[in-house]
Amino acid sequence: ANIYSGTVAPSASQDVLVKFNSESLLAGVYTDTLLVSSNDPANPVVPVLCTFTVSGSPEIFLSDTCLVFDTIFQFGSVTDTLRVYNGGCDSLHIDSLLAGNTAFVVTSAPSYILPCDTGEIVVTFSPPATGAYSSTLTLFCNAPDTSVCLSGFALPPPTIGISPASF
Repeated sequence: ANIYSGTVAPSASQDVLVKFNSESLLAGVYTDTLLVSSNDPANPVVPVLCTFTVSGSPEIFLSDTCLVFDTIFQFGSVTDTLRVYNGGCDSLHIDSLLAGNTAFVVTSAPSYILPCDTGEIVVTFSPPATGAYSSTLTLFCNAPDTSVCLSGFALPPPTIGISPASF
């Protein structure tokens, strides 16, 4: 039963259930003072210090499941950005990023993302040969590790010819 008011006999006690709501709170320690009012003339208000610890974990959400790069010429490069949102109540720590093919390189990435914030991972596609490329980018972090697919295509660079061969 919820007790908001009542009578306690002299030299007796009464347990009161206090509930804390952690919804929308970030991981951390929260303190506040609960004021208990009474008709005791010596102590009409008794402060009770309350400490509430919220623990949780990060939750990772990605803007894309695949990064599909534009078709480019061999030896050229193009970049794309993967947005990573942390919907959890604790910081998301990115330990490492691994692209399975050297044609794809992570050129910029945060080491951590705060709760309810977004970070950007920039990936560059630089094909050393012509043809189709596909790989995965794996994010190793303190949330479940996750991967996105990577793909791109490289054409041979243009060639120029002069006709006639001499003037």
